[in-house]
Amino acid sequence: MQYNFLRWNNVSKLCKNCNSTALLEKTSITITKRVLIIQLLLFKVNNEVLKITNLHIKSIPSSKICIGNNIYKVNSAILHHGKNINKGHYKNLLRVKGTKWTSVNDLKVEICKWPRSAKNAYIFLLEQI
Repeated sequence: MQYNFLRWNNVSKLCKNCNSTALLEKTSITITKRVLIIQLLLFKVNNEVLKITNLHIKSIPSSKICIGNNIYKVNSAILHHGKNINKGHYKNLLRVKGTKWTSVNDLKVEICKWPRSAKNAYIFLLEQI
């Protein structure tokens, strides 16, 4: 079974490309029985696509997350390093076992710790437990 949540929000900012103020922001959440994927909005358009650095997220939980009546654990995270979407680098963290993580950074694969800061978090893959 799959649940979908889709919402369009009006954003009251002037688009520099078309001078329109009717910009839309799309929020889409799809929940399957076992997997939840969360994408944080990290980028904004201001003549170029810039990274939003003031997300006000203090930390990323790596153990258990309760959403509704379901409990999930983070199994993977994609991090973005860089100032904008065109000049950045992506890195993946994968849960190995329990609290052990593997960092996949191009050809470099190594055991790592879960990051304390959330400033580079972009996408989370959670599994229902």
